Amino acid sequence: MSAESRTILPHSWPDLRSEDAAAVARCFKDEFIGFNSSYETRICHELRQYVQQECVVTTPSGSIALLLALKDIGIEKGDEVIISAVNCWSVYHTITFLGGTPVLCDIRSAKDLRASAETISASITSRTKAIIATHMFGALIEVEQFKLLKEHSDIPVVCDYSSSFGSQHEGRKKIGAFSDYVIGSFGSTKPLPGGNGGFLATAGQVVNPAYAEWSESGIPFNIHVSGMIQALILSQLENHAERQEFKKTLLDFYRQFVTIENSGSEGLFRAITFSDTAKLEKELLKKNIEMDSRDSAQPNLAKEMKINLKNAMSLQTYKSLPFNRKTHSILRDKGVL
Repeated sequence: MSAESRTILPHSWPDLRSEDAAAVARCFKDEFIGFNSSYETRICHELRQYVQQECVVTTPSGSIALLLALKDIGIEKGDEVIISAVNCWSVYHTITFLGGTPVLCDIRSAKDLRASAETISASITSRTKAIIATHMFGALIEVEQFKLLKEHSDIPVVCDYSSSFGSQHEGRKKIGAFSDYVIGSFGSTKPLPGGNGGFLATAGQVVNPAYAEWSESGIPFNIHVSGMIQALILSQLENHAERQEFKKTLLDFYRQFVTIENSGSEGLFRAITFSDTAKLEKELLKKNIEMDSRDSAQPNLAKEMKINLKNAMSLQTYKSLPFNRKTHSILRDKGVL
């Protein structure tokens, strides 16, 4: 059923968890839990609604998607790859796995965790072989920034959509028009959680979807995900619009007490705030609810590695608030929403 044909009311949400469970259960009913080519076709069709690249394949994780992209670029010992200072360690380690050297570029400000064309360009050297541009917590790097990068350099750009899946540029424009590769993750903490899995999107096929040769010996490895993971990812993709509705109600609730730094809800997996959360936590304790707020949802690599980048080093600890269906259900059941 399409999003347009459903009437979604605050207290009559479709039971999407049951739909997800039923999708996975069908694998057992069919007595086949291996890779399903039909699921793959449907998943890739859904992903193309968000990503402006022709070739899309799923992978076991976002890290492997990145590994395949960097392998295709030809990253090897001594090559520099630019990444933003606030980033996942797996991005850093994927580069070093191929012998490359991660180079940290600054973030935009102490409250804007994205890199920009300016901060990236300041890190480019004669050894720069690739740029990984990470969209942070639903806040996308603007199309104009990618245009600037492409105007001044022919260095391949990998667009990391992992923590912002679902967000689109102004005017509902897709991700990836001015990048060479788009990667994403369906890990358990991501906007669309499959528990595992990822995807790689490019203008042309860079890897056999069934077997990827990314070891020095050239031995092929099967990079297919299981049918159970495919079923869960597909269920969530097909109901993605409905899932954004309960996120919006969570945002409205949080905004009564704190300032949410992100501009929308589509690509969020944690709601980010630099505000004092004491008032919010006090309000929830009245209903015997303990808030699962966490400090800094992504590592600040500059601080951890003691690399002196102006904005990254001045970045204060921020809070990330839970932003999932379970949180919504608890708050609704307790009469908070």
